[in-house]
Amino acid sequence: MNKAFTVVFLCLGLSAAAGARDVNFTGDFESGRIQANGSSRDGFFVHTLPNPQSGSSDVSSTSGGFGPDSRTDTRVVKYENVGLQTIRPRKGNHFVRSALYYSKDYTKLNGGKNKPRSKLYMNHSNNAVNFDEEGYLGFSMFLPKNWEHERGAYGNPGEAQLLQVQSNGASSTLVHLGVYVPKGKSVAHWILAHFPTATSVRSGAKRVYDLGPVTGDLGKWTDFVMRYRFNPFSKRTRASTISGGMDKIFEGNKGILQLWKSNGSVDGGGNRKMALTSVNIVNKPVGIVPDARKKIDWHFRVYKYGWHKNRTTVKGPVWVGFDEIRDGRVHADNTGYSDVHPGGLACTSGCSTTGSASQILPPSDLVIVN
Repeated sequence: MNKAFTVVFLCLGLSAAAGARDVNFTGDFESGRIQANGSSRDGFFVHTLPNPQSGSSDVSSTSGGFGPDSRTDTRVVKYENVGLQTIRPRKGNHFVRSALYYSKDYTKLNGGKNKPRSKLYMNHSNNAVNFDEEGYLGFSMFLPKNWEHERGAYGNPGEAQLLQVQSNGASSTLVHLGVYVPKGKSVAHWILAHFPTATSVRSGAKRVYDLGPVTGDLGKWTDFVMRYRFNPFSKRTRASTISGGMDKIFEGNKGILQLWKSNGSVDGGGNRKMALTSVNIVNKPVGIVPDARKKIDWHFRVYKYGWHKNRTTVKGPVWVGFDEIRDGRVHADNTGYSDVHPGGLACTSGCSTTGSASQILPPSDLVIVN
């Protein structure tokens, strides 16, 4: 091998290594469609409505599909015009769009209740997370410029949920992220809640964090990185001593929940500056008692559960884009912050291994819904 070839080979190798990502799951949608649930690339369970809908007809699949021509409310697209804006992927050639329509019938998605939602779930056991396992989740969301701020129902009743982290149904929610207009405010805010309890496999007392108004993020891709380790105990505990708990000993004060969010203007690479939010818990109890039957999975969705029940000013559609979803474990997959960041950026804000949490909304402002 001559020197010139060796240099080129090494450069190519370094370039490939720099672009590699150590993750368990990638949802970049570059396949142009949803893959079978359980696939490590673009594998989701989808439950949505056809467009147009006939009666209460619905569409669901674990085997994939939902490409640009599928005529469903959740589908992979190359671009979409929303209002007066053309929306393109965060990266690459494809992203997922989900939309809710006030006039549609969602009863088959909700056990007979007409609560508008569309599901994009990473809920296969292949991609499930173990309790007490440190990892990183990254994703990007798009709220269009014409986003309607729900001023008919303030606080939790007017929420649009966008991400739910759970282990055994809605009663076992660990974290959820959504958007609503808090009481006393005039515009929608990003809101995160988690539900820690060391006494039950079901959700406990809620802690709610206001991440700030969405107004600076409308019309842009907003990146998030979550560092997690779900362990609710403050002292060494065998979880099986609690009803439904796993037969395993968990060390105390090992929980982690940190959330970074992008802010400001977009640079030439499509990136915005990341900052650690008020969700900053390290080496403290986080989560619910580990369930003996279930691991933890991620539910990306648009869910405006109170739209038909409460007063509303939102005509719809409620439209959200999702792209560059990645999840991996620190030890099993060698995953770090930059591996899941939608643009591959390194952490520059609040990257230390210690932290504390600041609760800034009253717990009564949120309820768990199914």
